Amino acid sequence: MHCRSMLTLALLGAAAVAQAQAQAQAQAQPRDSLTIGISQYPSTFHPNFDAMAAKSYVLGFTRRPVTAYGPDWQLGCMTCETLPSLENGGAVRETTPEGKPGLRVTWRLREDARWGDGTRVTTADLRFAYDAGREATTGLGPAEFFRSAYEMIVEDARSFTLRFDKVTFDFASLGDFQPLPTHVDRARWEADPRAYRNRTAYDTETANPALWSGPYRITAVQPGAGVTLERNAAWRGAAPAFRRIQIRTVENTAAMEAQLLAGQLDMIAGELGLPVEQAAALERRSGQRFRIEYKPGLIYEHLDLRLDTPMLADRRVRQAMLLAIDRAQIVARLFEGRQVVARTGVNPWTRCMIRRRRTGPSMPPAPAPCWTRPAGALAPTASAAMPPASG
Repeated sequence: MHCRSMLTLALLGAAAVAQAQAQAQAQAQPRDSLTIGISQYPSTFHPNFDAMAAKSYVLGFTRRPVTAYGPDWQLGCMTCETLPSLENGGAVRETTPEGKPGLRVTWRLREDARWGDGTRVTTADLRFAYDAGREATTGLGPAEFFRSAYEMIVEDARSFTLRFDKVTFDFASLGDFQPLPTHVDRARWEADPRAYRNRTAYDTETANPALWSGPYRITAVQPGAGVTLERNAAWRGAAPAFRRIQIRTVENTAAMEAQLLAGQLDMIAGELGLPVEQAAALERRSGQRFRIEYKPGLIYEHLDLRLDTPMLADRRVRQAMLLAIDRAQIVARLFEGRQVVARTGVNPWTRCMIRRRRTGPSMPPAPAPCWTRPAGALAPTASAAMPPASG
């Protein structure tokens, strides 16, 4: 009996050691796949139809625009060689045919830019995007960009110039004006510009590698459920870390959290994931199991008062009511201090605010936090004309 117990313990010990070694080896081996949860499914994968956060998230893996803003909020080239400026001659002020101040701006594409089928990204792809955008019946966005850029001049396969009917500070950014694969979609558009929205290969042949120019390409879609991404063989940049990425749509955030806890999701995207209060509660319950990051976004939540309400007709009443709201307490109680109380309607991470913070001693002093309730905040209501309450 004693020998049998010792043998059983020895076997159990050997099994535990083997399991620990297997787990250590599994952890040491790099992961080649990643499953991400988001709460929305794109209505289209065409870059110029329907502005949606879910679509932008997926296209961030699969496309490369000409210019883009980086995590430091600085504009940079992605498929161009140099940002045009007045100093380097890439941008020149001129007069439009109507006699208004305008700009002539030139970009040059990178030589190594490729679509997923190996075809070079050229100015013909931008010409297609420009022609489709200028055709009103197509409905491409951004509409104001295509209205302002009244002429496109293609100089060669890599260089092109746009003429704008106004002078702006952000002329070097092309925003959502991006190449569209002319060898795939131009014939569809020319056949019927009005029906192009429903006939584009981005939605009828989403897995076509010729549509994608980023480090990943879409290889499969499950409408309403998810998207599968795999490495783009034609990508000339650094190889991405994961061979395959599954982006799974889980509209219910409670179900999304359950899938994360069950190991069915590796991560939840902050852009379209859990609300702040749910993430804070999950962090409190799970301890160090997950790494949860909080970063301020561009959403500005605020209260608007109805000025047609008799009680709020007096400006002093409105001001006193708003000043009496302790927003810091709201953030502390409801969001566990994870939200950022807004000082103004301008996000603190926008370029103009960052520039102000970098100007040094000459920068005007920061405004006092407006969420601090001043002494006598409710005093104006005493002298304000308050209507009698109705029964």
